[in-house]
Order: sequence, then C-alpha cells, then structure tokens
Amino acid sequence: MYENNETLEAKMLTGKSGYDLVVPGIAFLPRQIEAGAYQKVNKDLIPNYKNIDPELLKMLEAADPGNQYAVPYFSGVNTVAITAKGKELLGGKLPENGWDLLFKPEYTRKLKSCGIALWDTPSEMFPIC
Repeated sequence: MYENNETLEAKMLTGKSGYDLVVPGIAFLPRQIEAGAYQKVNKDLIPNYKNIDPELLKMLEAADPGNQYAVPYFSGVNTVAITAKGKELLGGKLPENGWDLLFKPEYTRKLKSCGIALWDTPSEMFPIC
C-alpha cells in the first residue's frame, strides 16, 4: 500500500516496490516509464480493452505514447465538499464558485472552527491552485 503518488514514485524508481499492480497519477507515469519501472501491457490478456473510451486512451497517450505501459483505470475530478455544520457557519449560503471556500478569506475565516481538510499530496493539490 502507498499513501500518495510521491511515495509510489520513490518505491518504483528504486526498483524495490514489491507491487504487482500500481495506479500512478498520469503526471508521474512518463518518468516511471522512462526509468523502466513498468513492463509493456499485453492487451490480448484484457478482453474488454477494445471497450475503453478512445478519448481516455488519447489523453493517456501524452504520458504513455502508444499506450504501451498503462491502461486507464478511472478518470475523475477533484471536488469540494462541505458539511452541514460548515454550511450553517456560512449562514446557509454557499459561494457560486466552490473553490472560494478554500481561497477566499471571508469563507475560510468562518470555516476555521470546524476545519478545512485537504489531501496531503502536492501532485493533487498544486493543480487546484
């Protein structure tokens, strides 16, 4: 098990990860491929490979030219969530732009008593900024 992409990369690049299967973030994949951390995927062993959305494969091509080493596992987005207590602290009114909850002091001041939690992984947080 690994906590984040940074930890996974450190293990993969030392060549002693002990993993049979990993799910790295797309930003980390090119370096790991270049370092020889992965073997090529045998697509014949994945009967439903033909059903993968071509747009996902196209996006993956930027990190894995020819889609040789990686298979899309999932695609997602970063989201912002707020508890009922947090909404109450804001007087029941949420900003039109949800990211304002993190980046505008008028919201963070009101929410600090119940806490604001973020992932402890730079590769997920810096793109948000």
